[in-house]
Amino acid sequence: MRKLSILFLKLSILFVTLPLMLLAGYGIFSLLQNPVNPVYAWMLYPVIAGVYLSLLPLFWILQHLYRLLEAVAGKKSWNEKEGILKKLRKGSLFFAGVFVFTEPFVFQVAQEDDAPGLIIFFLIPAFFALVFSAILTLFIDREKQEGSLSPER
Repeated sequence: MRKLSILFLKLSILFVTLPLMLLAGYGIFSLLQNPVNPVYAWMLYPVIAGVYLSLLPLFWILQHLYRLLEAVAGKKSWNEKEGILKKLRKGSLFFAGVFVFTEPFVFQVAQEDDAPGLIIFFLIPAFFALVFSAILTLFIDREKQEGSLSPER
């Protein structure tokens, strides 16, 4: 049952990654065919660049999640799993940072378009990345405490 669950999670990561890659490629192609109005380019292109820049840590996180699943399936040592979890935490913080640093440009777009909900909508990925990082931190700290108390580890 455990192998089946791990296989399901690996396939889920694959089915998340492939559509993201296809959608990113389509977005670049569409943007090349229909460029942004030059009047708004100064505020839209940094937002678009930020979204595409955030794909790098996202794919990096998905790769390390896959590696974590392989480590769990292969019954690797806690040190290897802890290293992967720390990398996941750093990747999620970088992912959140990209969205936070592009927020001033989103604010300008929202102000120009009179869409204040865009500001909150754009902060949702950063919020979830920070929550993911906090959960990973709690998990790492808990495992360190349990590992130092039990003599088997």
